[in-house]
Amino acid sequence: MKVGGAGLGGTVRGSWILLRRELAQLVRDPIAILTILVAPIVIAVIASVSLGAERSFDVTIAVSGVDEESVATAIDSAKGQADIDIIVIPPHSAEEVIRRGDADAAVVVTESADGPSAIVLGAVGAEMATSVAASVARTAVAQPLTEAVAVERVAPGRAPLGGSEIYGPVIAVFIVLFGVGFVARSLHSERQQGTLIRLLASPISPTAVLISKGALMFVVGVVEFLAIIFTTTIWFGADWGDPLSVALVTVLVVLLSIAIATAIAGFSRSSAQALALEAAVALTLVGVGGHMVPMRNLPDIAAIVARYTPNGAAIDAFAEVSIGSSLGVIAGRLLIVVAFTLVIGIAGAVRIRKVLVS
Repeated sequence: MKVGGAGLGGTVRGSWILLRRELAQLVRDPIAILTILVAPIVIAVIASVSLGAERSFDVTIAVSGVDEESVATAIDSAKGQADIDIIVIPPHSAEEVIRRGDADAAVVVTESADGPSAIVLGAVGAEMATSVAASVARTAVAQPLTEAVAVERVAPGRAPLGGSEIYGPVIAVFIVLFGVGFVARSLHSERQQGTLIRLLASPISPTAVLISKGALMFVVGVVEFLAIIFTTTIWFGADWGDPLSVALVTVLVVLLSIAIATAIAGFSRSSAQALALEAAVALTLVGVGGHMVPMRNLPDIAAIVARYTPNGAAIDAFAEVSIGSSLGVIAGRLLIVVAFTLVIGIAGAVRIRKVLVS
């Protein structure tokens, strides 16, 4: 029986044979192991140590009955320590917005015959936000922190994100965007060395070759992601959120990277050209997709652009999952990733077949 005989069965068998061969070559290559497994772990450790020691510097304070001058004074006093966002809420919803994760602290000022009084609600663990909220309250009631300002703690549905939880997904998406391209480049190397022609002359079909390459890229991408997830979780206590949601976003990111790598292999003419194009595409996505700073700290226009890039949408989805959001909440982000994957993947698949037969 021919290895890659006609039909789906032959294609699957041919793909499986090629995948086993390439995986065997991969695990025997120390450079590949260094790139795929060691590098993501090292980068995750470095980023978590340098960026993960502190909670997010971006805090959100909910206020009710507070004048703008009091808010401005408190923000001025905290300048340089945190980026402060203010949202105005009805007085009865202060506790709810903290539990929901929409705010890190809240200030509710009320008037009575004895003068103004304030209640400060602070999320457990959000010390910076509570301190700023207390400052807002003291300014609003024009008194020191005495009986006029009562501070209470609220257990949020999810604690503020730590550095490893903010930057873990950023690192993972970055690594995957760069990491799977070596498989696409190998197609050009094999073509230039003549091994691809000999392979296609065998009973193994071009479709089987493509499937095996895609499967290998998928394995590499998942391994890189898992390396970062386990590193940030075990060593730094990061909570990525619901495992099924994390798995879904991870798979979509890996499929996106496969689509990009396939398109690069299809539209480049050599491994050197593929490497240059891969770097250009990855750096462009990194630059506009919110990898440099937390997305919520970006200027408004930059944040909007980042959220509509596939990698930015994926990072945003990971952030939502880590604070307990459901799949329904992140559905829009996932659709952006899927749309890019389909468009880029189809274009790449059409083009790569021409490369294989040329």
